[in-house]
Amino acid sequence: MARSTWQLLLACLAVAAADPSPCCKACELPKVKVFSTDAAHGYCGEACMDPKNFNLFHKFEANLTIATEEHPCSKQWTPLNDKQYTDYFKTVTHGFGPLSCTLDLYAPTDMPEHACCSAPLIRQLGCFGSTPVLIDGTGPFCCPKGATPSQPCGNQSLPVLSDSPVIV
Repeated sequence: MARSTWQLLLACLAVAAADPSPCCKACELPKVKVFSTDAAHGYCGEACMDPKNFNLFHKFEANLTIATEEHPCSKQWTPLNDKQYTDYFKTVTHGFGPLSCTLDLYAPTDMPEHACCSAPLIRQLGCFGSTPVLIDGTGPFCCPKGATPSQPCGNQSLPVLSDSPVIV
């Protein structure tokens, strides 16, 4: 099966976890901290993984890296090189069964709320009937008419992600 097909399959099978607190601040041996930055969706993820599974998961997540510090996402820069991924957003589980991984997602520092926006299902097709917006250099996100990078939801007054986590 082609790599993009596997990625699409795993993305379609992603399941959100209900735990409101980070799962992966510290890893218990034999697990090690791994991370990956996904600028297209605006997040960096941290997980605890048995190192013997690293090569398997790396096939599905090319940016997957073994961490050398406690909170590696906080050292990663957004595409504009002006913010780092410091704000805990939520904990999710991607995949299913033996191919599942629970991870903490971190957003760029003070990233504007963008629950009204979505990531295009197929990036190359863009945003139909909505405004493509780069937020902190991440995305593009498909947002309502009138959206700007600092106000992706237009003139609505919404808090930043660090104040009120919501599912995007």
